Amino acid sequence: MDVDVYTAELVPQLMPGVCVKTGRPAVTTRNLKLQHTPRWVYFLLPLALLLVGILLVAIIAEAAATKFTIVFPVSAEVAADRRRRIRLAWGFGAAGTIALSALGIATRQPLCWLLAALSLVVGLFFAYSTRNWMRGKLSADGRVTLRNASPVWVAQRHALVQAHRAALYQAAVYQQQYAQQQYAQQQYAQQQYAQQYAAQQFAGPPAGRA
Repeated sequence: MDVDVYTAELVPQLMPGVCVKTGRPAVTTRNLKLQHTPRWVYFLLPLALLLVGILLVAIIAEAAATKFTIVFPVSAEVAADRRRRIRLAWGFGAAGTIALSALGIATRQPLCWLLAALSLVVGLFFAYSTRNWMRGKLSADGRVTLRNASPVWVAQRHALVQAHRAALYQAAVYQQQYAQQQYAQQQYAQQQYAQQYAAQQFAGPPAGRA
């Protein structure tokens, strides 16, 4: 399911102990890097038509982007899938491409070069899927939209956030009550002192000093 959360709530102490994708018990963690680029940067794309403009737009976009890294709990299944995709990325992108290119040089067959290019594309696909294992979008207001998150993870995270907010509210109420009590005690002490001082002034000086 899709869910909107805020970056301030995506901290380790508010993370459930289940996988964000499968809802199963988590055994490790994975990082998800998100980036938000302001819309005005896209108005600079016409500069990319110039040779120097491409580098300039890339530098501006990198400097203006807001980046955030989230540490998510993941299950053994998700961790194993990542290792499998890494092996496939290296297998197709490196080993397969090199082997087919060497075969193309030896045999001078265009088919080998075509298969080498296809192997490279497949390897890059698996490498990209390894990095973007979880789909998310970062907004300008700090809101993160997670795609296909586990309903179990969403429910447990919501419960943790609500409990955290309740604890903060209770702490704020306690602090407010404590401040009110301190203020009331100070006011009472001042009133007592004022009454004692007024009584002393009304009684006059001690009899021995007349």
